[in-house]
Amino acid sequence: MMIWLVVIAVCILPLLVFGIWSWWAEQSHQAPQVVAQLQVAGQRGDQVAWSPDGRYLVDQITLPSSMGGTAVILWNVNTRQEVRRFAGAIGGLAPAWSATGDWLATTDGSHILIWQAQEIETSGGNVSPVARLTAHDASTPITALAWSPDGQTLAAADEGGLDVFQAAPGSTDWKQIHYLSDSLCASYTCNRALSWSPDGRWLLVAPWHDRSAASGTGVVDTDTWKQTTLLSASAPLAWSPDGSLVLVRAGDETSLQALHAGSWDAAWTINPNNDLHQSYNVFPQAAAWSPDGKWLVGSADGWVDLWPTDTRDSLRVWNEQQTDQHIYTATSLAWSPDSKTLAVTTDGTATLTLYDLSSPGN
Repeated sequence: MMIWLVVIAVCILPLLVFGIWSWWAEQSHQAPQVVAQLQVAGQRGDQVAWSPDGRYLVDQITLPSSMGGTAVILWNVNTRQEVRRFAGAIGGLAPAWSATGDWLATTDGSHILIWQAQEIETSGGNVSPVARLTAHDASTPITALAWSPDGQTLAAADEGGLDVFQAAPGSTDWKQIHYLSDSLCASYTCNRALSWSPDGRWLLVAPWHDRSAASGTGVVDTDTWKQTTLLSASAPLAWSPDGSLVLVRAGDETSLQALHAGSWDAAWTINPNNDLHQSYNVFPQAAAWSPDGKWLVGSADGWVDLWPTDTRDSLRVWNEQQTDQHIYTATSLAWSPDSKTLAVTTDGTATLTLYDLSSPGN
């Protein structure tokens, strides 16, 4: 009798383990529930950002080839309706909300437009920017904007370097206070990215170069407005809410690495989920840190991975690829301020998808 029990256990146990593994794989590899899909005609979604109060989204898109150029769509999250559209040239727009929620900055190419949020958040009627700023080099498009956490300083990156503007207290009279120049990228346009630390101390810009023309992520100390170092990272992607860590695309271009702010030494590294990605090395496209600090999300090769920050073990991974629609990559990821909803944009379409991540493990 005992022998038969052993035989049965030996035969059934592998099937049971396989069944449990199959169930886990199916559950963990499913996309979260879709809250809404905001439909708009376009070739791709380039960048998405929530307003600080969570009531609005700005979505930069590349327009259909017949229309040309780019646009920023302002969405009302509650009604799922387009409120306004800001049109611009290719390479322009780069929308950025101030942390206070009072201002939205966009560009029309080589100029920065600052809009008062209360005016643009109501549909209908024409609105005008409260300021129109000219960058140091008006001949090249601005590719990134970033506000200081106090909303008093605005950084803009273009092909030539980094412009910094500031308004006098209680005024909309903005002045350029600093300009940091950089060498041009060797074989392509720089298309720089910016990221300001939550405590306001550090401004990261990439790509940036040192005197030997080596490329990486430049670290600017905002107390002195001097570059302090050049990180071996190709892009800054997300800061931890407390500003102690910054998630970057590592210099090897295949992994996400968390660096300690100030010392810039590595705290840990996350690699894309190996059981689902292609056999070749993948390119981490985007990443986001939930405002409550509990979750990380990153995209690579069309897959989106979700990790709890305490274990950094992949909890859920899903595929945004739809090759028949020419969708290959998740281009931008943004958590809502309450950490319950994830906004995702892709190439191949300008549709903006909102996922329910109120209970990420379910």
